[in-house]
Amino acid sequence: MNKFDTRKRTKVTVRIIKPILEAFNARTEEACIRRDALISKTLEVELPRVRAEITIKNSPKARAYIQAKLKSMLAMSGGGSLLTLALSSDATDLLEQTCEEKNIPRDTLMNRLLLLLGAPGQYLETRMYPFVPVSWVESYDTEATPFDLHDLSAITKDKGMLAAYAVSHYAGELAKIQAQDGNFDKAFSPLGRVANIMSDPLQWYRIMLSIRKDEDRQAMEKMRAGSSTTPTLWEYQYTPFGKPFDDEDWDGLNCVMEDEWVKRLDGLGAKPNK
Repeated sequence: MNKFDTRKRTKVTVRIIKPILEAFNARTEEACIRRDALISKTLEVELPRVRAEITIKNSPKARAYIQAKLKSMLAMSGGGSLLTLALSSDATDLLEQTCEEKNIPRDTLMNRLLLLLGAPGQYLETRMYPFVPVSWVESYDTEATPFDLHDLSAITKDKGMLAAYAVSHYAGELAKIQAQDGNFDKAFSPLGRVANIMSDPLQWYRIMLSIRKDEDRQAMEKMRAGSSTTPTLWEYQYTPFGKPFDDEDWDGLNCVMEDEWVKRLDGLGAKPNK
């Protein structure tokens, strides 16, 4: 992780849903991590990806819909909490550029970021289904210990390899931190592990969503083989900032939305059910 230069910071004020902020603050304190440095680093890593991966831009109608939904979410938590951050100049520049380029409400992006960083993993699975890969769910193991170390030489034919599994309560096909050629820093050293995570804070979500995308693509190919219709795989929906929430009450945290979704969800042009 690059050194966080305290001399080159820009203040940014956002309004955050209270439960999201409380969970985020509790976790950063528990992890002994500097809040503003973590947010700056994550923005610097993720926002260039957001600009490249999210291939649509919110229309004025979609932006207004997202803002209205976020306003409702904030109201339900007592109006939300104002949060003033001292971010790196690179992070603030990227934040401004990304929100303008994709027409994303800044408070939406920041609420989503803090949710991704601070919420329990199982909470995201219920709110952003399908999130966890099918193969992981099928290999559920309540006895697994987070970041268990395993000798993979038997299955990889690499006799010098160990891996630290980021398992949470899943086992089986799991993301791994490789330690090869006698370099076990990322696998054994506590600060080595922390530094590896901080170099790409949302890396596990990206790995999970990538596996889920491959699973869904295979399922769609089977569907195409026996049907005249062609289901669409929206690539950007398999990214941390592109994955839509399953519950429309949480649409205020969707960074982008297709106009067709907005029309359907807010009833524009739709016929009432009889």
